Order: sequence, then structure tokens, then C-alpha cells
Amino acid sequence: MNSRSARTILYAAILLLTATGTSQLFASGSDFTRSTKDLTLTVDSRWAGGRFGGYAPIRIRLGNTGKPQELFFRFASDGYTKFPEVQQRITIGQNETRQFTMAVPLVGESGYFGGKLTVFRNGREIKNLSEAVTLADNRTDTVNCPALLVVSRKKVDCEPFLSAANSLSAAKGMTSPYGSSSSEDYQVIDPIMLPQSAVDYSGLDILALSLETLKKIPEGARSAINNWVRTGGKLLVYETGAAAADVPELRGLLELTDAETWQHAPLFARKPIKIVTEEELQGMMVSEIGTTHTELSSDYDWENSSNTFAVHPQVLGYVIAMPDNPFPGTPQDWAWMMNSLTPDSWRWTTRQGISTRQPDSSFAEFAIPGVGGVPKIAFIVLISAFTIVIGPLNYFFLKRRQQLYLLVVTIPSIAFLTSCALFAYAAVSDGFGVTSRTRSVTLLDQRTKTAVALGRTALYAGVAPADGLRFDADTAVFPIWSAGQDSPHGSVDWTNGQHFSSGWIRSRTPMQFLSTVSRTERGRLEITPSSDSATINVANGLAWNIETLVVVDEEGNTFLGSKLPAGDSTALKRTEADEVVSVLKGQYTTHPLEIQPGGAAPVTSSTSITTYSGYPSNELNLNLNYNDGNLERTLTRLLKPKNATALTDLHRSYIAILSENPGVELGVENTDAQGDFHVIWGQY
Repeated sequence: MNSRSARTILYAAILLLTATGTSQLFASGSDFTRSTKDLTLTVDSRWAGGRFGGYAPIRIRLGNTGKPQELFFRFASDGYTKFPEVQQRITIGQNETRQFTMAVPLVGESGYFGGKLTVFRNGREIKNLSEAVTLADNRTDTVNCPALLVVSRKKVDCEPFLSAANSLSAAKGMTSPYGSSSSEDYQVIDPIMLPQSAVDYSGLDILALSLETLKKIPEGARSAINNWVRTGGKLLVYETGAAAADVPELRGLLELTDAETWQHAPLFARKPIKIVTEEELQGMMVSEIGTTHTELSSDYDWENSSNTFAVHPQVLGYVIAMPDNPFPGTPQDWAWMMNSLTPDSWRWTTRQGISTRQPDSSFAEFAIPGVGGVPKIAFIVLISAFTIVIGPLNYFFLKRRQQLYLLVVTIPSIAFLTSCALFAYAAVSDGFGVTSRTRSVTLLDQRTKTAVALGRTALYAGVAPADGLRFDADTAVFPIWSAGQDSPHGSVDWTNGQHFSSGWIRSRTPMQFLSTVSRTERGRLEITPSSDSATINVANGLAWNIETLVVVDEEGNTFLGSKLPAGDSTALKRTEADEVVSVLKGQYTTHPLEIQPGGAAPVTSSTSITTYSGYPSNELNLNLNYNDGNLERTLTRLLKPKNATALTDLHRSYIAILSENPGVELGVENTDAQGDFHVIWGQY
């Protein structure tokens, strides 16, 4: 049997499992070791998450006992599925061992990501090291549940967690209208070869490990996990041996600001939920889930105490600490923990407000002002003039000159000149450069010198950049695409940063993406009280000019000012909170997310998911709403507070609306920015 036939049988088996609704262990992958006389290659692609977006890391360890050499790694589709090609060039010395990760962006509607990892030396394939690699099974026609990665050398029973996650998601209606299989999106891996970039964890929802394991993993991996938590991840640290506030190691290992912000387990969230079985999920309509007669179970293993676990907010994410081992627990125990945090923040789609695995309905709302739209008036005028000139005028002119035989020359000539005019008009109106629109919020903690930047960017290139798009290796980039477009695919090169080298941005085609990154930021506002309680002194130590600035001091007093260039200082006047709220709401209103005049025409998005086989699966109700994502939710909280109290409660913080981009990566160096809106929320 040849390899093509074998793969065909494999895909048919996967399709059969899908069709029968059998519960799948999504989090899977490949794990193997290959060697030559001088090279030893270990590859591990086992992971969790990515069903709705993020990256899938292929973890690689390479040992070399021979001479120093340069190798080229490429992971590409096997031809049956369509996903981005990933490559990386590695230089390794003699008797050196290197560990690195090739992160695959999970983009597109394909439900199966399988390909071949090929290793080249001097342009020639090293066949003994090349091998087929499968990533986690990424079908999206199951319940929209959180993805769990457990880092442990011991066997871990995750079934009670999965039961709670499936039941809570089903109660939210996040299933197919015609029934779904349950999600088993989890994986247990050994604490070795852990990735050292937050990008590699971006497809996860929850990561769990013991305190002892957390202490032993490399500092680079621990730093990457901390950065991932800041951007919205949930980290569960168990077997701490005592209440979190009494374990000083946690503060140092997790780079937490203070011990006082640990919140005890809320007992009001410890309420029994309905446990939905696999059989009920497969045969139940979404509308029937709320009326099922499944009995409420009150079976708990965890102690009924506020000290059972504690929660520490960490920018957009959470750290959860437990003195004991939570596994296996019961479904009711896990439901208690999940219901203790921000509603639905466990789910990737809720945190981001999008899915990179299907078209997005908000694509048309984020158009670039005056770019990419159809110039209706100019088109009507030009086509009308063309029709009149090439028809009646041309005919009567030649007839009067008794030269009608020249029609065979004048008609194609006029058509050619008109086409040239259209091309010239398009070139002049859209140009040959890149136009952009970016909407961002940066959460800056001056105490820890860290910043989390969330940005949504729209690009329109008159001519696609020859060098593609370039981002920092720690910036997670989530492409957004609309119905009627092919999902973006291309090559990603990780040799020097993150290089979207080809196929991602096309000439005269709108392209959008969401980006998240946690980075070091040493810039700051120096805020000091003045002798006069009616003012407060502010020195702008940031690298960007500030248009509008609001400061809330330790007592909740609000101060308002404007036009503060980088490097300058000023005194802000104390202003009533109601007036400040009005100013902030005015800024929000004048910078809406919705489509701008002259932007691209709206496109209606489809919610159907297509499996790897090319056949549409049951429509999955993801309840996607971009305004519920972290970026828009944070902007709404800051600029549209419910009342003055919601603003004055933001003690020792400031809201700065900038006149320029505060370092949010666009992928290209120079763009013509249109309609940008940038906000910094700082804590001092």
C-alpha cells in the first residue's frame, strides 16, 4: 500500500468518527526521535487548544555531535489540507544541543492539520530526520469548551473537568443546533521541552501545574507563561501547601504585584449545575438544553471553604492557587471554580471576540476611511462617458467624415484608453503604498515595567509589500477574514522573529488582524501631588504625545488635561468626575469601531464551519461578538464608564488618549495611518 492510499484511509477513518459523533480526544499530536550519525532530533507536537485560533507549537530538540552546521526546517501541508507553511533556519555548533519551537498559525476552516516536517542541509533533504507530523485534532464542530493543558509527570484524570466544561458550555447554547459531540480538548505532558514564547501558549485557555513543577521549569518557559497569563490566560497552580497569600514563592515566580489582591473562593458561586451527558449532547437541540430533565448533582470533593482556592487578577488573565491537588475532583467542583471568574472568560472566542477558523462578521465594520471602497459616482460618470463616446459620438463623427470603416480601429482604441484611464485612476486613488487603520489599548503597569498591548489593524496595500509582514517573535497575530474571501494562508519564517513572508497581504485586498503582546515598557508618567490640591503635576516620560489625559489619584480625585507632548510636563486641573466621564464618552463616540464613510462595502459573514473533508459540518453556535472581546471591552470600561463611581474607583491610574501609535506592531514599517485610535491605561 502506498503512502497516498494510507493517508486516504486515515482521513476516511477520521471522517467516520466525525460523522458518528464519537467523542474525540482533540489534544493529540506526534512524538518521535530520529537520528543520523551526527544529529539527534526529538519532535513533540502534542498540545491542546487551537480549535478557534492561536498557534500550535511543534517542540523540537536538536543535538549535534559533528561539525558546526546550518539546517533548514520546514513544516508544510501534505496536500490534503490547507494551512500555513512554517519554516526556520537553525545554526548549531559541535557538541551542542538546541531547543526551539516552530509555531503554526491555526487559520482557516480545515479541521485537520497534518503535514510533513522536512529537514534540509545544504539544500538537500536529510531523509532520516524528515517525518510526518500531526497537530492536535482541530475540528470545530464540538461544544465550545476551554482547552486545558496539564504539565505533570503523573497521570491526571481530567474527565470531571471536561464534564463540567461541556455542561456549562451547553447551557450557554455553544453547540451545534442539531447536536454536538462533547469536547475533550485537553492534554497532559511532561515538564520538558516547554516553549519559551507566549505565542506558543496563545491557543490555550487553561494551564495547570503544581508549585513544585513551576519552580523546576526553565526561567524562559516560566516567563512565557507569565506573559501569556497577562494577555488573558488562566494559570492554575496547585499543591501550594498553604493559602496563596501565605506562599511568598508564588509572588516571585509569577511576578505578581502584591499579596493583598488574592481573592478567596466565592462561596456564592458554589451552586450545583446540570450535568449534560454525551448522549444528550448528540441528540439534543440547542433549544432543548435548558429544559432537559438531567438531575442536579451536588457531589463535591473539594472542601466547602473560601480557602479552597484563591484567585489573583493578572492584567487580563488570572492566577488560581490551590493548597491541594484539584484532580480529579467532581464536575461540580470545577463548575464552582469556572463560575468564580469573569463570565465566559475561560473561552478563547469570548476573550478575543473572534475566531480565526471562520469568517468574521465584524470585518466590514473596521474599514479604513476612504480606502478600498467602490467609487460609485466616479464609476458612473466614467462608464457613462465611455458609453457615449464609444457609441453615438464615435459613430456620428466617422459617418460625417464618411470613414465608418475606421470603427474597427477606434472602438478598441477607445476601450484601451479607457482601461488605461481606469488603471491610472485606481493607482492614483489607492497609491502604491500601504494604508492602515489601528485601534488599540495598552495596559501599562509602571510598578512592574510591563505592558500588555491589544490592537486591531486593517491594512490595504496598493502593491503588496515584497517583504511581507514582520512581527516580534512574542507577538500573537490572529488574522481576521470575511465571508467571500479565502482564509489567509502563506509562509511564516521564525528564523529572525516572526516573518509572514508571502501570501498574507495581497495587492488591493483588505487584510485585518488582531494582535496581543506582553512586553517590557520602561516609559512612564511621573505623577506627583502639588501643594495645591486643585492640581496634580504630570511629566510625560513616555515616547508618545498625549492628546487627552485623565488621572485618578489614590483618593479617587479626577484630574483632566490635554496636549502633553513627550518629554514635557504640566499641571492637570482637578475636575468633577461627571465632567471627565462626559469628555471620555465624547472621545469614544468620535472614534467608533463601525464602518467609516468611504470604506469598503459591508460583507455578510457566514457562521458555518467546513471540515477538512470539504463538506460543511453542523453550524456551531459560537455566540461571537467582537465587542465582547478584551480589546473593545477594555475600551468600553475606560471610555464609557457606567457612572462617575466606576471611574473614581480606578485608584492610582490614568487614561491617556494618544495622537500616535504607541508601539503596536503593524507588520510593515511605513504606512499611511487613517482613523487610528490609541489608548493607554496606566497604573502608577
